[in-house]
Amino acid sequence: MKNITLIVLAMLFATVCPIAEGEEQDEAKGLTFGMTVENREAGLLVVAIDEGVTIGKKLLVRDLIVSYRLHGAMTRPISVFTNAQLEEIKRLLESDKAVDLTVLRPDATDDKNPSFNQVTIILRASDLRDRSETKTAHVVKSYTATTSAGTPEKEPTHTLVDVFYGTDRSLVDGQYVGKMDSAVPPVKYGVCRVSIPKNRRPGELRRPSWWPLDWQEDPTKHVLLRSVNQYANSELFFESLSDVLRRADGKRLALVYVHGYNNDFAEAALRTAQLHYDLGFPGVSCFFSWPSDGTVFGYKSDEEDIQVAMPHIRDFIASLEGRPDIDEVFVLAHSMGNRGVVNALVELVQNGGGKKVRELILAAPDINADVFNEQIAPVLAKHLVRTTVYASNRDRALWLSQNIGGYPRAGEVGADGFPAVRPLKNLDVCDSTIVDADFWGHSGYGASPTVLSDLWELMMNSKAAEGRRMLEPVTSPNGRFFRLKMK
Repeated sequence: MKNITLIVLAMLFATVCPIAEGEEQDEAKGLTFGMTVENREAGLLVVAIDEGVTIGKKLLVRDLIVSYRLHGAMTRPISVFTNAQLEEIKRLLESDKAVDLTVLRPDATDDKNPSFNQVTIILRASDLRDRSETKTAHVVKSYTATTSAGTPEKEPTHTLVDVFYGTDRSLVDGQYVGKMDSAVPPVKYGVCRVSIPKNRRPGELRRPSWWPLDWQEDPTKHVLLRSVNQYANSELFFESLSDVLRRADGKRLALVYVHGYNNDFAEAALRTAQLHYDLGFPGVSCFFSWPSDGTVFGYKSDEEDIQVAMPHIRDFIASLEGRPDIDEVFVLAHSMGNRGVVNALVELVQNGGGKKVRELILAAPDINADVFNEQIAPVLAKHLVRTTVYASNRDRALWLSQNIGGYPRAGEVGADGFPAVRPLKNLDVCDSTIVDADFWGHSGYGASPTVLSDLWELMMNSKAAEGRRMLEPVTSPNGRFFRLKMK
């Protein structure tokens, strides 16, 4: 609780500019809250409330408004960071809808070391007042949080990242497990909140572990799954996506991550958040979690599950692509998750879809290389889906997969130094053998700063392999591919 209080204090009293002065200057007719707020990293700080207004009976000066949702709705609260979102709340109230407001409220007036309680306030249309009414603002002087020694409070030690999800896992005792949901339809939608330490190396995904005696959760050094909220239906899911996209500058982008074998739901959420954070992705980041067993010994079971999950992955991507408020979609798949993704994309493009898929990124694809070269890659290339394959000859997981399946995998680089996948027009192959990764050599796509830098150029600058600074061209009997080089 002490850590949370310190973090809230640091975010609450950061020096920023007020954002609601325009409300007091706007002489247009209509309804208003009758208060002045200032932008903080964690929400909107109430700095003044007009005398005699109804909302003054519910909100207090120094309240921090952090989120809202429709009253009684079983949905994720929507974070409030700008005055524009306050206007959205007002619009809902004007349409006779009640809103649940989440507020952090100081329970003491000690400027040096206040603590906070989280309270929920129900707002209704009757809490608004007409702009034309005479108003006198009651302003309370701003204050700066300090420690007991009188020194300024430290900066926040971690960042909170929200990532959206779809999953066809069964929900058992409040946990998504490694079993396909038998419900119709089986896919559920929601959002996860992940905390990421600010003092960490890009790509690092440190979690509590028994060794080296580091099992106590610590947001200053661990990437942690803080909450999982499932929506009642897909409509609420897409409303929340739209709310985030409305704040985007320029093109409205979506990233879809599909995990591989031996991954549970939490691992997929953490990796998606880490990618979003390290890439500085300027849109919404989503992941689809199919029911991998999340164990090393579950390979054969996972093979069956990814095949059954393929239509659900296809429909998840198609639903994002079909949104008018999404301009471009990036799809990143890892390991066995590539099987579901490439077959989903093949079906989509053959039926006129896939038009908004700007980049398809296949990291360590656990796919029969011959099947990929002969049946999958030509279809994707024909329909102009630009694809990048990251491969390695140090991937022990794919080596095991080859021994189980009997065929080279698309994510492998052979002993001769050449990738198993043949380059094509619109299909670049990148040898990532040189990068640091885990013991299995299977997670370099997200764990390596070098690969992350290359991904950033690919996704944010839309550069083909030819023009990316982290790559050097190599000629092979199957055509030219590229090798990652260290910075």
